[in-house]
Amino acid sequence: MVEMLKQKQAGLPPRKEAVVAPPSTVVNLMDALRRSVQAERPAAKEGKPPAEKVGRQSGKRKTG
Repeated sequence: MVEMLKQKQAGLPPRKEAVVAPPSTVVNLMDALRRSVQAERPAAKEGKPPAEKVGRQSGKRKTG
C-alpha cells in the first residue's frame, strides 16, 4: 500500500494487478439433492424391510 502511494506521489502510472477469475463451477443445489435422494432410495429397498409403525394413543392418560 505504501509503495502504491509513493509511486502515485512520484507521478508514475499505477500498476495494474492481474485479475483473478472467480471459480466458474456453480452447483445447482436442488439437482444435487434430487440425485442424492434417488441414490439412497434403491439402497433402502435392498436392505432390511421397513420397521413396523408404532401407534400412540392420544388423549388417554393413566390416572392413579
